[in-house]
Amino acid sequence: MLPNFLIIGAQKSASTFIQLCLAEHPEVFMPSGEIPYFEDPDYSKTEREKFERLFHGAQGKKAIGMKRPNYLAKSECPGRIHEVIPKVKLIVVLRDPIERAISAYFHYIREGFIPPCPIEEGMIKILDGKYRQKWPRSREIVEFGFYYQHLKRYFAVFDEEQVCILFHKDILQNRLKQIQKIYQFLGIDVSYIPQQLDSRPQAALYSLWRLWILRLRNNSLYIYSRERTRLYFKEQSSLDKMICFAINGIDSLFLSRLLCAKRPNISESLRRRLSLLYKHDIRDIGKLTGEGLRALKTDENRLLLNNYPQDWEAYNIFEPVFQPKNSSPEELYQGLI
Repeated sequence: MLPNFLIIGAQKSASTFIQLCLAEHPEVFMPSGEIPYFEDPDYSKTEREKFERLFHGAQGKKAIGMKRPNYLAKSECPGRIHEVIPKVKLIVVLRDPIERAISAYFHYIREGFIPPCPIEEGMIKILDGKYRQKWPRSREIVEFGFYYQHLKRYFAVFDEEQVCILFHKDILQNRLKQIQKIYQFLGIDVSYIPQQLDSRPQAALYSLWRLWILRLRNNSLYIYSRERTRLYFKEQSSLDKMICFAINGIDSLFLSRLLCAKRPNISESLRRRLSLLYKHDIRDIGKLTGEGLRALKTDENRLLLNNYPQDWEAYNIFEPVFQPKNSSPEELYQGLI
């Protein structure tokens, strides 16, 4: 048995919240967690039968799905998904790419994919390509926000009717309404009200000290690939379990109360540089959705975007340094253009 819908992203854009709300619907079956089957290197290493066994408990369910928010930005995924399940329905949630990048930055610190570093310093290193060799997944923090570039690959192989695009901002304003849109898209009972409607799964942590301490669990929780691009839950020893229990206890009793930092406000120069990178992609999103800036950007970001020239060329997001042509990192960082 194969899924008939996928939640494909965007990363850090309420995909876990949607998964929890859908999973409790009586007409839906969803395995817990994320399933990276269609990504490299999993696709070549995982037998199709093993993948299909994940959905063996779905008999009698109208909607059978799975979640993997990285799929949206992975270029190898659209063609593979279409080859295996060509009639599948795709759910996408788009978030202000700058705000998404901020959340992803701290998430990657927690998972051990970038070092603990203040965001003003660390994000500049990512934009300048200084983390690329030692921390290869750092690029995703910026690249995953180029939604139009990623969606084009999906619309090249899937019909528009197969794709449901929502906006994170709308979910914050009316959760039930957006969940019911998904119910309608999947053809299931729209009157069901999920108990998880007020939940906040995967809430971001912004205290570097707290993240540094929580990272001490990682070697007792995960096994990292040699390139440190993937992590897998390990079979824990008694010592691993003791370490995790101790750190979780310290975090629950003390750190969560003493180190509850608020979401950081990045500098105007860094926000300008990120706005330049996403400017054309955000405007092109309007070609697909009719929403564009209104749904993605805050008023502050919209003003910054509109202050820039209209003739910037599209940026190659796969170059090692993220910057418009003919502009140095120093100029962008200082906000001189």
